[in-house]
Amino acid sequence: MVGCSTCATICPTQAITFPPRDLIQNMEREHRIIKIVRQKAAEKKAKKAFEEVREQAETMPLQKVKEILKKNNVAIVSERN
Repeated sequence: MVGCSTCATICPTQAITFPPRDLIQNMEREHRIIKIVRQKAAEKKAKKAFEEVREQAETMPLQKVKEILKKNNVAIVSERN
């Protein structure tokens, strides 16, 4: 849930309601939702960082990539032509 109640406030027929905040907080604690959200956010952040590094490596000259891999003790499995 988002912490906004504007829709409920402006609905002319009061057709939109939200449960009490304490009920939501209890459910979040019970199901450890915050932990799951943080874990997924960390995974997305790592994936994005990996994609950015990969993009940089793809635009780098092959010799520079080899130097970086060698410096970090990473074995070169196969080479691109």
